[in-house]
Amino acid sequence: MTGTVRAIDCPNCGAGLDVLGGGRVVTQVCSFCGAALDAADAYRVLAVYAGMARPLSPFRLGMEGEVGGVRWTIVGTLGLVERDGGREWRWCDHMLFSPTHGYAWLTVEDRHTLWTRKVRDWPDGPFLAAAEVERAERRPTRRWRGRTFAYFATSAWTVDFVEGAFNYRPARGERGTTVTMLPPGEADAMLAFVAPEGGREREVELTRYAPGAAEAFGAQPPVPDGVHPLQPQEVVPDARFLQGWFAAMAVAALAALVLLGDQGPSGPTNRLWLFLAAAAFGAALVYVRKQRARRWAGSDWAE
Repeated sequence: MTGTVRAIDCPNCGAGLDVLGGGRVVTQVCSFCGAALDAADAYRVLAVYAGMARPLSPFRLGMEGEVGGVRWTIVGTLGLVERDGGREWRWCDHMLFSPTHGYAWLTVEDRHTLWTRKVRDWPDGPFLAAAEVERAERRPTRRWRGRTFAYFATSAWTVDFVEGAFNYRPARGERGTTVTMLPPGEADAMLAFVAPEGGREREVELTRYAPGAAEAFGAQPPVPDGVHPLQPQEVVPDARFLQGWFAAMAVAALAALVLLGDQGPSGPTNRLWLFLAAAAFGAALVYVRKQRARRWAGSDWAE
């Protein structure tokens, strides 16, 4: 394993547990009985979360993988759920640890894999809370490292599964909100303003799409369900040729309208070229709008 690995016997059920995550671990949750143990107080039992349902994920505690040239170990797992209007959405966060780079998160959401790290240099402006979004008349924006990010969605989550080692004290039933933001155009990163309830420190995180994470950790890659807003756009075959063809068609149609306006049977001729010009511009407009709609399809903000 990466770093120093110790083992303890769970004081609640007696099961042997590997203690991962380095010297900053404050909570260890038993994988067998759900006992939350105080790593700073001889692994005293703090609570017991019995009957938890394990979230769907190809990743497990102790798996190691290299991402960005850094070796990471999966040390903790959280299962989260959002419920609204009789529907629910579930995802899974795995806490990662590196002795040289600290902690990060690997998320499985709709079978998409995402990579998240805390940012120290917060964006310009105040922390974006859910209450500000609700009051806003325009889509909120923030500037970070020279880029503008616009509001995407708000998630009100609840923790319903806890396992492994953490550098804070997660709890089953813990609640909070996460407000996410995307840059315009092709989104390669997502900013998240995380506000747990109960006084735990608010954080700003940066998330990127990580389709190769499963392979890096030796897990079976999940088959994504739907399109994630951070997912790179698929390259359409001959896309540049098609865009150029539509543009040339539109220019030719407009030129014909000007040059042939009073020649021959002008009525039918003009109607034909006007139809072709409108079709060309319409196709280009539909293409652009579809790309934008694809990226922002899951946003809470109604334009």
